Amino acid sequence: MSHGIAISSKFQLPGVQADMNESEEKSKKRKTEAESTDTTTNVSERNSSLSSSFQLSKMRKVTVDEFKGNVLVNIREYYEDKASGDVKPGAKGIALSIEQFEEFVKHIPAIQAKIQSLKK
Repeated sequence: MSHGIAISSKFQLPGVQADMNESEEKSKKRKTEAESTDTTTNVSERNSSLSSSFQLSKMRKVTVDEFKGNVLVNIREYYEDKASGDVKPGAKGIALSIEQFEEFVKHIPAIQAKIQSLKK
């Protein structure tokens, strides 16, 4: 299923970190805790046929997967489970719907311009 999202291969956002306001973070944390009680492997391993994973850094990934019939772009920090040694998705992150991701992509040029202006 194609959703008409096209991103240039030159597209990069070095060092970008998503911040959530406090109430949104608490809400996401509660949802993540409730959903992660049965998590034994990372999202891309569970849905390998439906998921794509893109490494941002050692413990940060972007995944594109389907959840309850909706395609989501997940930007998330991961952690190593000390008991099992498995790498698992953490509570810190954000899941964007296709519509939210498309809106984000529209703002990329302005974000890149701001990054460049702050580098000077």
